[in-house]
Amino acid sequence: MGFSKIAFSTANPSLVVAAAAGASQGVIDGLENPVSANRGIYYSNNGGVSWSYSSINDVGTVIQPNSATSVIYNAGAGKFFAAIRFHGFYSSSDGVNWTRLATQPGGLSTFACPTTPASQGCPIYRGEFAVMPGRNEMYVWYVDENENDQGIWQTTDGGNTWTQLDDSGITNCGDFSGGCGTAQGSYNLELAAVPNGLTATDLYAGAINIYKCTISSLSPVCSGTGQGTFLNLTHVYGCAPNFGSIAHVHPDQHDLDFIVANSKAILYFANDGGIYRALDGYSGLTTGDCGGTNQFESLNQTLGSMSQFVSFSQHPSDLNTILGGTQDNGSPATTSAATSTSWFNVNSGDGGYTAINPDNPTEWFTANTNVSIQKCEFGGNCHAQDFNNGLVVSNVTVGGDSGAFYTPYILDPQNSGTLLVGTCRVWRGATSGTGFSVLSNNFETGGDGICGGNEVNLVRSLAAGGIKDTSGFSNVMYVGTDGLGPLAPTGGHVWVSTNVDSAAWFDRTGAINPGKFPISGAAIDPSDKTGKTAYVAIMGFHVAHVWKTSNGGVNWTNFTANLPDAPVNAILIDAGSTPSTGTIYVGTDVGVFSSSTGTASWTEVGPGSGQAGFLPNISVTALHMFNSGGNRILRASTYGRGVWQLALTAAPDFEFSIAANSATVFPGQTRVFNGTVLAINGYSSAVNLTCSVGATPPPSTCAMTPSSVTPTGIFSINASGPVGDYFFNAHGVGTDANSLTRNLALTLHVVDFGLTAPAPSSVTVAPGNTSGPVSFQVTAVGAFNSAVSLACSGLPAGAACSFQPAGPVNPVSGVPVAVKMALNTSAITPTGSFPILIVGSTAGGPSRSQNLSLVVNTATSADYTINISNSPQTAGVTGNATFNGTLISVNGYSSSVTLSCGSGGPVTCTPGPGSVTPT
Repeated sequence: MGFSKIAFSTANPSLVVAAAAGASQGVIDGLENPVSANRGIYYSNNGGVSWSYSSINDVGTVIQPNSATSVIYNAGAGKFFAAIRFHGFYSSSDGVNWTRLATQPGGLSTFACPTTPASQGCPIYRGEFAVMPGRNEMYVWYVDENENDQGIWQTTDGGNTWTQLDDSGITNCGDFSGGCGTAQGSYNLELAAVPNGLTATDLYAGAINIYKCTISSLSPVCSGTGQGTFLNLTHVYGCAPNFGSIAHVHPDQHDLDFIVANSKAILYFANDGGIYRALDGYSGLTTGDCGGTNQFESLNQTLGSMSQFVSFSQHPSDLNTILGGTQDNGSPATTSAATSTSWFNVNSGDGGYTAINPDNPTEWFTANTNVSIQKCEFGGNCHAQDFNNGLVVSNVTVGGDSGAFYTPYILDPQNSGTLLVGTCRVWRGATSGTGFSVLSNNFETGGDGICGGNEVNLVRSLAAGGIKDTSGFSNVMYVGTDGLGPLAPTGGHVWVSTNVDSAAWFDRTGAINPGKFPISGAAIDPSDKTGKTAYVAIMGFHVAHVWKTSNGGVNWTNFTANLPDAPVNAILIDAGSTPSTGTIYVGTDVGVFSSSTGTASWTEVGPGSGQAGFLPNISVTALHMFNSGGNRILRASTYGRGVWQLALTAAPDFEFSIAANSATVFPGQTRVFNGTVLAINGYSSAVNLTCSVGATPPPSTCAMTPSSVTPTGIFSINASGPVGDYFFNAHGVGTDANSLTRNLALTLHVVDFGLTAPAPSSVTVAPGNTSGPVSFQVTAVGAFNSAVSLACSGLPAGAACSFQPAGPVNPVSGVPVAVKMALNTSAITPTGSFPILIVGSTAGGPSRSQNLSLVVNTATSADYTINISNSPQTAGVTGNATFNGTLISVNGYSSSVTLSCGSGGPVTCTPGPGSVTPT
């Protein structure tokens, strides 16, 4: 079992209750027997020294046991409350005897949620609570079995009545890459209620993102505006226009806690990436806008990396370049692996498997969930938008197949222009996404049916090699399929083809996997050119973990020997001259181990426990060997502690280090990149420095000073140019015998903004009046992504200007912002003609302006002005839009004015009323 929450009574600190639920590993291993019998609520009257099972009743009948997903103590009501899967919400005053709330929030009727047996039709799979300290005010949030949002509900009378809040701001959170609503709600769901003054409540909701709504008399159910509705504080997967997170907080929220001190709300957030803090939620967590920022602070710097790597790949000759897939943290990369632990994100979304083309190392592949392989050809200059020009491989590419949550793929090791993709079948096609054909039958059914993605025998591991076919492709393949363990004995197979072209595949599992665990790794020994010597790994306990074949899987030898009894997740073969003279490495749940390929005898790799460089006891997800230029480096990615490397042999080398390798400037400004050429393993030759072509040529001005340094040495780059995006390299060529060459990717965005000429270019207004509207646009070019503030200069005394929109505007290239301006005069404004400047300014940049002539006269001729306050408007087909206008009398104009729509209006355009007397 697993315990989800513990709650103490504040009235009796010795009384504590705990919510017990099913644990997936216990179910898989068949150790929870009978299933669900011990799930529910436990209580202790002695502060946790001993525990007893609570009685949970529906109208006097004990319910069928099921997972308790949360418990809480509500001091205002003097009761404990619990959420029980497939049953509903319950309360208890003593922690011992629990009864179902007579009034349930939402659709938890007794018909849908019977006492026994528990019904999966009951729409509560997971529920969470929040209680407001010092008030009888409680909130619940729950999802059904399909993770559909069942609403956030409030009670102020101990659960007797409930009010549903408007959580549409969560459902429609503004992130087109996913992450809105209660996606993964069975995994990430949390609430916290923070007092904001005497009566208001800041309600925080954690799912994939973190949301906040201020509940007050102005917005009692979060249906207001601004902070009176649920704001997305994090946008963890990024949002337009720059597709970056506004908070840099890891996805998947699991717990929220807070303290109010010195009129500040100090909050802590626990998620898949560690712990984050906000020192004042009142003033620091206020915006859901993609262009804004929220004041979250990561507390994970001294914890070491906590990134959960699904996979990683590496540059074939540059030891500094690594690309990874880190689940909710997207796909990060580093170009300074030898000397720095700093990484940068190149793609967003759920980061899965990755690949770097060994024959074209700037060609990078990433993937998100299901079949979703993307390609970028800029190497270390890749950004999320570079992967967004359509998927190279999608479900359509592979005949409509769906794959595993992270669908595995590899580049054919003997033809790097070819991708091999595993669904419940194996597919092969060009890296351009063309020419895909199926190579195998359906590993679940043996037929040729489409893969739905819910099969047990989805491809988990894939290896290719052997003798090439006539087209130059690998003709030998080993495929390992997924498995669910002993309770679902249909998975965990090894399929082998020693002649892929003939479509001859054989199930070679035999008796090697009686527990039906996943075949998590497969590797061909390259020293056997036939491809018939290979190894497979089994991800399970109490079984043999590594098996070897020398005849294409016809026979297997148990290669486990003294390997710890822990799941093996990855295999790497460091080939010798023969299949018996190499080294095999395996990544397990408890570290990396190696053995000769001749006889199984395992030794843990790296320093011993307690020594510097000791690999933590953490699941290893992938292994690669870097072998170039005299450097042999073993690398391992882990699920929760980042990527680790161990130098087996080391040669002199150098690398670049620049603290900030991306910058934005305006035309006429120069960016100075300050960097260091670092010596690795005693490198001592001079390095010649230049700017070189990356994904684009360098900017027109790009000068490195000095032009040569001896590592370790410092340098600077002065870069400037016309508007554009420049993805180029700091390029170094060593004067050593091998002319060692290294690059560091740099990005320079040269951006600008402007104001169009105002229309009209001159306005006339009498003292004490308002001019007619003046129209212009704020434009942007390049990757401009900043707020522009507007103002006027040169105004006479008593005059002012106003703009609509009223605040700063955010233009982006191709999407200007239309602005209307009015000039207001007072009785003290002098008459005459005045040259006015309309001025736009942005932080860190120049100002831009346009001229406008203001004429202030005392003419007494009567006149009027017309102004529309809410243009432009948008409406769907057959929809309506309403424009609100005002006619203002000038110099006593008092006649009726007939209104109509001018040229260019839609077919239906009717002013109402048809005539108005100003003002």
